Amino acid sequence: MLQKYKNSRRKICKLQSFLLNLRQDKRSITVLRFTEPASAGRLIITDSDMKGRELLGYLGCENLSELNSNVSAVLSNFRYFDADVRMKSANSIWIENSFQIMPQYRSSLEEWYGAEVVNTDFDKTVAARINDWVSEKTDGMIPEFLNPTEAVKGPLVLLNAFSFKAPWNTPFDEALTKNEPFTNLDGSVSQTAMMHAKEMTGSYQATDDYTSFTIPFGNGSYVISLVLPAEGKDFNSVIAELKKTGVENLTQGTTLDIEVAVPKFSVETGIDFRGKLPQLGLSSIFSGGIWDRINMDSPFMVGSVLQKVRFTVDEQGGEGAGTSAIITIEMGGDAGETPKEFRADRPFLFIVSERRTATPIFLGQIVKL
Repeated sequence: MLQKYKNSRRKICKLQSFLLNLRQDKRSITVLRFTEPASAGRLIITDSDMKGRELLGYLGCENLSELNSNVSAVLSNFRYFDADVRMKSANSIWIENSFQIMPQYRSSLEEWYGAEVVNTDFDKTVAARINDWVSEKTDGMIPEFLNPTEAVKGPLVLLNAFSFKAPWNTPFDEALTKNEPFTNLDGSVSQTAMMHAKEMTGSYQATDDYTSFTIPFGNGSYVISLVLPAEGKDFNSVIAELKKTGVENLTQGTTLDIEVAVPKFSVETGIDFRGKLPQLGLSSIFSGGIWDRINMDSPFMVGSVLQKVRFTVDEQGGEGAGTSAIITIEMGGDAGETPKEFRADRPFLFIVSERRTATPIFLGQIVKL
């Protein structure tokens, strides 16, 4: 079962590279979730036209059957590795009442993605109703995804929502948390609540480009890697190194019991990837045309690819949630000397991943607190 899942995960897409390529934003956090391939995959109903072939190439799959079976394998297994970690994913497609989709497309979404199909009027209340759905599926972490006062033009909105909550393997002692300085990316200094552990077990890595420490959640299946750029290095240097070695390299360092200082944080971001995806070779979905396996009569194209993500870390563990929407519009190394402490008191990357399969779940950066 695990090997089948691991093979499926590797075939779904070049996910790590995709995550790292898109992490060029200067916000406090830019987070991508591993369910993004499912979001894009929901647009594919044929592998015989240019749009289908381009999407499959972007996801690293040869054909539609491979994509569907691989996504299904991942989504049906990722939540079962640790009983103490709560993970949920939900899909839905919202269809304007006047727009008719092909029965094959509807059945594929229901069979492979477990998607809820909602036929409705795209009136002035539809954004608020979509927000209610997202809030429910993310356990209230994302109460407002779309602007409830703006119209949703449709004719299709494909939604994915995801939530994650994991306790530390060894919780931080709240009595040791105290305000300490954090040096922001711009050189300013903030006072922030710094959590402390006098002895924390984790995987330590030190290279010419970064120092990292990976802390386990729950039974150790899920981890968070905190990555500090080396002196004189920036995030781009770290990203370039991780592209070469893979995110899994962060979990394969020297296991140490050392003193750890990590800031509490709660960060949120929203972004439209409409301008970024063509840079990665995904452009045809943004041009008009008839997607004849979805609808035979009305030409349309993708207008927006939206994502909103929130992630928090405190003494008890980590919690995150995210939602994404594809909105269509009609046409008209070696650790060296054993360290005594790992201290994240300056900008760092964080990567939450499933350890055995090296599947990234959240990736973000903290540049200011």
